[in-house]
Amino acid sequence: MTRQTQGLLLAFLGTVLLRLSLSDAYLRYVTEWMKWPVLVSGVVMILLAIGPIFLDPDDDGHAHADGDGEGHGHRVPRVTWLLVLPGLITFVISPPALGSYLAERRLNQAAAAEPAVVADLEQGATTTMPLQEYVWRAQSGGQSMAERTIELTGFVTTDDAGWYVTRLTLGCCAADARAFRVAVEEGSVDEVPAEDQWVTVTGSYVPGTGTQFGQDPEIAVETLEQIEKPRQTYE
Repeated sequence: MTRQTQGLLLAFLGTVLLRLSLSDAYLRYVTEWMKWPVLVSGVVMILLAIGPIFLDPDDDGHAHADGDGEGHGHRVPRVTWLLVLPGLITFVISPPALGSYLAERRLNQAAAAEPAVVADLEQGATTTMPLQEYVWRAQSGGQSMAERTIELTGFVTTDDAGWYVTRLTLGCCAADARAFRVAVEEGSVDEVPAEDQWVTVTGSYVPGTGTQFGQDPEIAVETLEQIEKPRQTYE
């Protein structure tokens, strides 16, 4: 592989990063704040590709003469072709956002993190709450959610014990995804939505559930709405 081919690969990967960052596709792989680092990385890769693409392969500063006086430009290992794979996967396969398959394998790997701001919940009003906060409040005893109406949004997962509203959280990227789920109280919903269906449920915390690490907190559902997958699927 010549340096010019290497430059074309860099330009290709830079274009992939630009395409991801200028659409919502990057949200499948990284958190929202990573948009600008991904965009800048794409621009830098394209700029780095300019030199190798337009450089004369016989006059690149590394040429040398063999016994016949023939010049040979610097060559790059063939393994560099592997750089094509991430781009092809992104453009051709376009993997969807992570869902129930991964969630079932990442459950209960860590305790829910304490929110940056813990506000008192207003009685008589419906509070829209991140699912991880609901789990954290339950693990903290659940008293802060007593007799409060709470709205949760997530996708449906199921097992032999019942069904759950589930959400994946990212620290940085999909590789460190963690799953948190809230069990729907048995009998509070007549028909279980399909797995991976996104839902918004409104209801109240079931006292005493989810207080121990590894236990699922429950919600007694009052209303359930099936919704389209949101733009940002991760918390």
